[in-house]
Amino acid sequence: MEEGTNHLQNRIENLEGQVSDLQQRLNEVESRLDKAGVKKSAAKKGQLEDKIRSRITSDEVINWLDTSFLMPRIATTSFILVLAIALRTLTDSGTIGHNIGSGLGIAYGFILLVIGWSGYGRNSIQAPVFTLWGTIVLTAIIVETHRVFNAIPAELAYMGFILLGLATAVISRQHRVALPILVGTLGMSIGGFAIDYPNPIFPYLVFLLIAANMLTVFATRLMRASWIRWLLLVLTIFMFQIWALKLTIYLGKTAPGDLEFAIRGFLPLIALIGLMYVGISFFGVLGKIQERISKFDVALPVINVIWIFLFSRYVLSHGLGDPTTFGLVASLIALGHLGLAWLIGRREEKVTGGATSFGLAGGTLLAFALPMGIGNTLVSSTILAVVAFGGAWLAQKWESGGIRYVSYLMQIYAAGALILALSKTEMSQPSLIGATASALMAAIAIWHYYWCRENPPTAGMETFKTFDKKDRGAAFVLVAALLSGFFTVRVGIYQGLAMLGFRSSASFSSGQSVLIIGAAAIMMYLGVRLTNRELRTIGILLLLAGACKVFLSDVISLNGMPLMVSLFSFGLCAIFIQFMNHRWSKKKKEQGGAVSGP
Repeated sequence: MEEGTNHLQNRIENLEGQVSDLQQRLNEVESRLDKAGVKKSAAKKGQLEDKIRSRITSDEVINWLDTSFLMPRIATTSFILVLAIALRTLTDSGTIGHNIGSGLGIAYGFILLVIGWSGYGRNSIQAPVFTLWGTIVLTAIIVETHRVFNAIPAELAYMGFILLGLATAVISRQHRVALPILVGTLGMSIGGFAIDYPNPIFPYLVFLLIAANMLTVFATRLMRASWIRWLLLVLTIFMFQIWALKLTIYLGKTAPGDLEFAIRGFLPLIALIGLMYVGISFFGVLGKIQERISKFDVALPVINVIWIFLFSRYVLSHGLGDPTTFGLVASLIALGHLGLAWLIGRREEKVTGGATSFGLAGGTLLAFALPMGIGNTLVSSTILAVVAFGGAWLAQKWESGGIRYVSYLMQIYAAGALILALSKTEMSQPSLIGATASALMAAIAIWHYYWCRENPPTAGMETFKTFDKKDRGAAFVLVAALLSGFFTVRVGIYQGLAMLGFRSSASFSSGQSVLIIGAAAIMMYLGVRLTNRELRTIGILLLLAGACKVFLSDVISLNGMPLMVSLFSFGLCAIFIQFMNHRWSKKKKEQGGAVSGP
């Protein structure tokens, strides 16, 4: 009996274990089903978005070519044009007055727009036709009423265009279609240009373009149509170009203080436009406008600072404003761009191209504006070199290959600006500040190169996986540093010769040859000592440059002691480099052919 009881207990325990296993498996299956359900919901959501986008593209673009839609729409267009032409004929013939005709035309366009609006709600195939022609009629009537008949003031005309754009935006938002806002934005923009051309009221036109640009941002949330944003940007730049040209004509005849704000308000309004574009681009690269970041948003910051700076510099050169004040303000704006790059770069989620775009824009504007604000190219180049090295450090922290390359470009530009400034001033007495700044700049650039070689690109830097796999961009930083150092020491050579009483063009030319040859020897020594192919290659290139300088220039133009110094220096350097090449070969054999450097 006891054995039977024990047997039953064992079977019960086995059954309990099996039930527990089955329950665990059931829980796993339910968990998988839940996950599958989530994925299914996400898939349905994606399909719904695709369906909406398909509706936008198919219903509004592709089906225009479908014969079942095309012929009815052509017929509707014909009837709309017949009524518009009849109304215009009655007005031109004097049957009805111009004011009454203009009012009827505006009412006709408004009715067409309302019919299109209601048609979208009923899924009518004619809704796009009425919306399109309603926008065209309203735009044409507003322009003609103000420009030809002068029946409405400019303020009401510009306000009418803005209201037209807002109305089409409401239609697009309510019915999730992109065509109304696209044609509305184009209509208000083109109408704004035409209304007072070639003498528009620029402040009104600026606010109209701001509204149009904001509406295009909304339009791209409904449909990927970056082309309209590019078009609005071109129109905006074109408008400010016209303004700048007219402003310079006025400044040639009248003092800035005597001009009306509609003419002299160029700088504050171009700053307002620039601020708008900065905001659009910032939210665009964060994915707040579109899930997929547009190339327009990535490119906009750099384009924005370049065209605004060039136009502003143009009007400043004709007497509008103080260049120093503008340079300081623009430098602060550049720092603001760099701050936005920092905000984007420190985010945990990666933003493709966002930090790079704002970093490049800030660096570009700082390079252009800082010399104007400070008034000293050497000091501004040194500051730019410091900012460039800071960018390299942040790039390593953020694993951003784009920011790293921006730091290279900034460092190279700083060196180029220094070289250009020193090449024009070697015959003048250098100031202590200028000499210190140029020496610091060269040292910072060399340190920038050394730091980049000690901290190579990380695996997360996508730029170096496709574009520059061996990070040869840092080598250009070294070349720029050596060139800036050459021109810095070149000034010192000239002043040193002057102090010793040997100031002559022959002595100065010979001193430059010795400087190039000495740099070649130093680079060769460092390359061999560190077993670095890159430094050794640069040393050889410098030796070739020195050979060209000595045998193609000094031998022809110099004589006496300066020529002897050049030839003797080159001979010593050639012997030294031959010795270092022998050591290089020996070290390669000892290390089994392993060398450092790209």
